[in-house]
Amino acid sequence: MKLIKKIAAIMFAFMMVFSLSTNVKAKTGSQTASPKGGSITINKTIKDQDYKIYKIFELESFNTEPAPDGVYSYKITDDWRDFFTTGDGQTYVTEENGYVKSNITDSNVAEFTKKALAYTKNITATRTVKGNGSAVPVTDLDFGYYLVDSTAGALCGLTTTNPNVTIDEKNEKPNVEKYISLETGDEKKNNVSIGDSFMYHSVVNIGKGATNLVLYDKLPGGLTLSRDHQEGGQAIYIQAETGPQPVPEQDYTIDYDATDGQYTFKITFKDTYLNSLSSNTNISVVYSVIVNESAPINQPMTNKTWLTYGDNSTKSNESTTETYTFGIPVYKYTEKVLGAKKGLDGVKFSLYTNENCIPESVIKFKANGNDYLYSEDSTDTTDTLISSKGGFFNINGLKAGTYYLKEIATLDGYNKLENPIKVVVAQGKNGKSVITTDKNTQSVERVEVLNNSGSLLPSTGGMGTTLIYLIGGALVLGSGFVLANKKRAKAK
Repeated sequence: MKLIKKIAAIMFAFMMVFSLSTNVKAKTGSQTASPKGGSITINKTIKDQDYKIYKIFELESFNTEPAPDGVYSYKITDDWRDFFTTGDGQTYVTEENGYVKSNITDSNVAEFTKKALAYTKNITATRTVKGNGSAVPVTDLDFGYYLVDSTAGALCGLTTTNPNVTIDEKNEKPNVEKYISLETGDEKKNNVSIGDSFMYHSVVNIGKGATNLVLYDKLPGGLTLSRDHQEGGQAIYIQAETGPQPVPEQDYTIDYDATDGQYTFKITFKDTYLNSLSSNTNISVVYSVIVNESAPINQPMTNKTWLTYGDNSTKSNESTTETYTFGIPVYKYTEKVLGAKKGLDGVKFSLYTNENCIPESVIKFKANGNDYLYSEDSTDTTDTLISSKGGFFNINGLKAGTYYLKEIATLDGYNKLENPIKVVVAQGKNGKSVITTDKNTQSVERVEVLNNSGSLLPSTGGMGTTLIYLIGGALVLGSGFVLANKKRAKAK
């Protein structure tokens, strides 16, 4: 029995020694002799955004024996040699006998990453993948030291003890929102008169790590960019929410009026400025426009703005606003037999902003046939609106408000209106005009103005008295004829 116990103890001891000897066996090798087994997974990718992976250092050889992670020998890749020998990377890495000696620390890694990202503009990525809105794996990578063009940049070491690395995309997709600046605040719709000016306000949200960011703005034909302050000032004011001062002019460029009509202006933000932003930043872009005479009546003038960003100039959301100018269609008519309407040409009106129709409140227009376009010009304008083409005429280019349409001259034989017609023009929920009058509080398509002809009255010496005399004479003759017949009858 004792012999059996001794044999068992010897066998147990032998097994323990054998087990320990197999566990501490180290792995050694070189990159050329090792299979590709590394991967980088990028979480929370932005859809359609390109992610570029650059191999900075080659893993030359390794030994996993020293605790805790082993030792690894690196060499600078050919693409990155200029960066580390003559460029901005000199202070972060030196070489000893052709091998990397790193001076990258926790305190300078962010600075190093920014400089490395700037250098990538000069070289080709080792691998490129496209974001899909979720996690994207990049597999079958050599062991080595990598830079991922994501967030403010990510540095990843792929080794035998750390072959699979996961990083989180912290960038947010840049976006922009467009508004119209009114006294009541920022709005998406407004209404104006021809010649009015107003302000646009775009808010650009720049995500951390954004690159190649360009803001585009496209005005419709009825609006003209005001450039009054370009001489000695800025037509477009650009300010970051981080401070009261505008963004320095050296940090962006502005280009006007694309020859292909794609944009009215574009603002290109320089990457040096974008890289200086430590977090998401809102940029306000403010500028003025003037409503010109080609503005459509009661149709939206849609202003569009959008961004492009990243190496592939990915397009962001498109934000729009709508601006309207209104008109008042008028129909001048008289009623014929059985209620039929007949348009009256040549009746004259004026439009006022004051209910008493004082001269100072009369509105002037440019005439084009039976269309009258609001104008602030002092020449080639009229304050007389004349019905034509079957009694119709159009008053165009007005903003919402209360107006008074006064008939100032009518046709011979017709009664002129005693009081002006109150016309209220409002902006409806869909942006278009809603027209009401003091005689019709329901929305109308046009203002209809009825004129009645005057009554025909008798006068002295006229046909009216002659007719009475003739009728009276006929009655006297008739009476005489009746009396004569009665006398003959009695005589018989």
